[in-house]
Amino acid sequence: LIIFDECHKCKSANSAQGKGVLKLNSKYKIALSGTPITSSPLDLYFFMRWTGIEQRNYWQFSGYYQIFKKIIKKDTKKEINIPVGYQHLDEIQNKMDNFMIRRLKEDVLDLPEKLYKYEFLEMKPKQREVYERIYSHTIDKKEEIKEMPNPLVAFLRMRQCTDDASLVDETVDESVKLDRMEDIVEECIENKEKIIVFTSFHDVATKALKRLQRFKPAQALQETKDIEAEKAKFKKDSGVIVGTVGVLGTGHTLTEASTVLFLDQPWTYAELNQAEDRAHRIGQKNNVRYITLICTGTVDERVNEIINQKRDLSDMLIDKSKALTVDYLLKR
Repeated sequence: LIIFDECHKCKSANSAQGKGVLKLNSKYKIALSGTPITSSPLDLYFFMRWTGIEQRNYWQFSGYYQIFKKIIKKDTKKEINIPVGYQHLDEIQNKMDNFMIRRLKEDVLDLPEKLYKYEFLEMKPKQREVYERIYSHTIDKKEEIKEMPNPLVAFLRMRQCTDDASLVDETVDESVKLDRMEDIVEECIENKEKIIVFTSFHDVATKALKRLQRFKPAQALQETKDIEAEKAKFKKDSGVIVGTVGVLGTGHTLTEASTVLFLDQPWTYAELNQAEDRAHRIGQKNNVRYITLICTGTVDERVNEIINQKRDLSDMLIDKSKALTVDYLLKR
């Protein structure tokens, strides 16, 4: 018997890890995951293949379940296929229903509620100017995406700008999110509650720590030498801990916190779900409040929309009772 825990972390069958796991054979195989889909339905391929549910190779699998559109590249005039959606997802639902046992946290654990709040903030004038300057380099007057050497960099800069404009332009020291963060943290401290502050970016976490110095915050960043000591500080002495999702978002128990603040959302629903559960797990006695800060009229709104759609799609694919809603979701 082989039991593979957190199998979603090995979603590529072509990676060295994936090839190694596929060589492990036994009479019985069990793959465990709380978030089997981290980004797209194709994430299911690896453990479907490893457990014997799927026999096709990855390229056949992706070609069957994806919808492609042909485009012509302007520079080379070559015709290429790009994925634009998914199809035959009802077949994946049937396979998952026949080979999977699903247990929801609320079915097996007696935990307090999760309470969600999205705060939509208007960026300050100079912060907005910096954001629009970056945006104008990615979109032309016809609202079409411009061809850029590295559009991902521009997208990253826009996300950082919504957190703190000085990360993009050092002459503009404005951040509506960090201003709001100080208010929320101060409110929690005054009410003798503990709070976790998450961000996807190291530089944003550094800025947040400077803003919160008067509260003597604990931290969990890439360069933090002793995270356990910082966690102990948070549990005993400090009311706030600041960390990046990559460092603090998995493998830690912080049930002392009853509020979790996201300055920005992680790239995938799986990362978001993992980060949320640092506070919502065995040992938590209070309802956990999740606050997400979103700058209106920015990529924040689009990222939030995409994460929610991926969450809905994930739930539908692994829950056959929701089969009738897959087509509706794809049309959205």
